[in-house]
Amino acid sequence: MKLRSTLLGLILIVVLSACVSVAKVENSLLWKVSGNGLDKPSYLFGTHHLVPISFLDEIVGLDEAFGSVEQVVGELDMSKMESMQMAIMQKAIMPQEYNYVDMLSEDDYKLLSSQVEEVIGLDFAILERMKPAMINNLLMITLYQKYYPSMENGVGIDQSFQDKARENGLSVKGLEDADDQIFLLLESQSMERQAELLMCSIKHPELLKEQMDRLQ
Repeated sequence: MKLRSTLLGLILIVVLSACVSVAKVENSLLWKVSGNGLDKPSYLFGTHHLVPISFLDEIVGLDEAFGSVEQVVGELDMSKMESMQMAIMQKAIMPQEYNYVDMLSEDDYKLLSSQVEEVIGLDFAILERMKPAMINNLLMITLYQKYYPSMENGVGIDQSFQDKARENGLSVKGLEDADDQIFLLLESQSMERQAELLMCSIKHPELLKEQMDRLQ
């Protein structure tokens, strides 16, 4: 169950951000899209999946914008998370012809095994058939939650947006589906490249921390 929850967090780690050039405000997350013949405005909001929903209280004009729209479009339709999670799990297994013993040196294999056990808290044997990209994302999710233990009741901004939309009778749609997420996370790079990036994360945790700090 703990592993399933962690994998659910993996799906949510992709960050959706946006910027509109017509405004001169910098570092804003909420944008109004209007004019140019549009009958009604739309609103664009950049989300960070692991920030607590209390952060939304700091966004000026968000409630007014939300109250004026007819539908909410998220990166994913969160009501379909269980089926998407199962699809991702099925595609997370490495092809039979690949294994970490062949892809890594003996020293790297030992380092990976020890770090998986230390950071994720699982014996590497449990994850050894998973694609390197999946293990890499599990490591990043685990470290992020360690550095920023800020999620409230496990509910992220995207989930709260969609829950509120449905409560208000609004239509909810997703920009991506399971196939999009699977390709992005698990199939867009070769197994060799995934293994290379995984070991880079293992050997240079300071770079991961720097990226996480910038995102936060």
